[in-house]
Amino acid sequence: RAIVENVGLLPTYVTEKSIENGYAQPVVVTLTMSPGVELVMGEPRVKLGHLGGVGFDYRPALSSGQAQGAAAPSREVSWMVRAPAAGGWVEITAAAPKAGAVRKRVMLGKGN
Repeated sequence: RAIVENVGLLPTYVTEKSIENGYAQPVVVTLTMSPGVELVMGEPRVKLGHLGGVGFDYRPALSSGQAQGAAAPSREVSWMVRAPAAGGWVEITAAAPKAGAVRKRVMLGKGN
């Protein structure tokens, strides 16, 4: 399970106009696995959509009705994998052209 959060000031789409004009691409999360690790549940590539930034306080605006089209600052994605007894790894990458990319490798096995 991964929670992808935009901790930047601006949303991943930067401005509403970039969405309207088709320039903003959504955040995409990909899962890659070491040899021998098998994806049992979930998709290896998931489009999360856009994430809001921390400069816009999403929750109060939502309850007041001011955030009609606002994107939440985080989303969750999950998978189920099967690893061999020797272990292995999965690598999660979240990327958007206007926001950049982040990667996290998780080691699988008894000692992790």
